[in-house]
Amino acid sequence: MNFIKLAAAGVAALGLSAGAALAEWSEKPITYVVSFGAGGNADVVARMNAEVLSEALGVPVNVVNKPGGAHMPATMSVLETPADGYTVFNWSPPSFMVVPLTRETPYTPLEDFIPLYAGISASNALYVRADSP
Repeated sequence: MNFIKLAAAGVAALGLSAGAALAEWSEKPITYVVSFGAGGNADVVARMNAEVLSEALGVPVNVVNKPGGAHMPATMSVLETPADGYTVFNWSPPSFMVVPLTRETPYTPLEDFIPLYAGISASNALYVRADSP
């Protein structure tokens, strides 16, 4: 068997095993933890994301709101769950990344978590009333 045939067979075997792993993985519901309260922008976007994910993966994606200071309730709830891929969460990058720089936390953002995608990009502006001096 030449190298190209061997490589093709290896890629095919990996593809088959990945499909089997995905089929096994995607049989349970997914928990989508939101670090903000229900009804706000982050919650609405998370619920839209959950609907799309549920349709794409064929499993329920349940949104759970865990608001609180510096996103710690949401972060800790995810950190304390098994690392099996069935729990995802959203957070605000400034809070999530800055808090460990200002105080001791039980997590290291870029070591304990892996970003899956950046869903919203927003910039802030400072406003004042038009009739202000």
